[in-house]
Amino acid sequence: MTWGTVRAPLADGVHFQLSGEKINVSAIHNEPNSAVVGYCGGTFNITGPSNMPGLPDGVIAVKTTSDFSNEDCENMKLAVCMKGKPVFVMDSAPGGLFRFTTKPTYYICVTNEKEGTVVSATFVTNPYPVVFDKGTSLKLILNKFNKFEVVKEFPEDY
Repeated sequence: MTWGTVRAPLADGVHFQLSGEKINVSAIHNEPNSAVVGYCGGTFNITGPSNMPGLPDGVIAVKTTSDFSNEDCENMKLAVCMKGKPVFVMDSAPGGLFRFTTKPTYYICVTNEKEGTVVSATFVTNPYPVVFDKGTSLKLILNKFNKFEVVKEFPEDY
């Protein structure tokens, strides 16, 4: 997980720029499952990972400190990444605790947009749902009909 910036509110067509160091957290109970985003000298920083007791398996969290204002973080967003790329981006706020489930349904699609551009389900056609039922890795191909297919699941990563 990390943080990043946008030049406008999150909406279709807005480009998200990763800014912070990426922190690897685990969704397994009793392992480092969280990070902290703080503000120092006019810049945001992320620290961790650390273990936040009480989070159930499959949940990771980021806590934000109270040393910045809503105005300071207007363009700062929190991001969950897979393979170093943001897959979920959300608004932040000072003094918050933001929880993310690691077993959501993700959607993959083909667009003409640049990587990192925010898109919603109404912005694209034929998004393909990607569900991680048996593990944390999937291999998909885009076939000649522009449809995605799962070709391999990796349950050993579970």
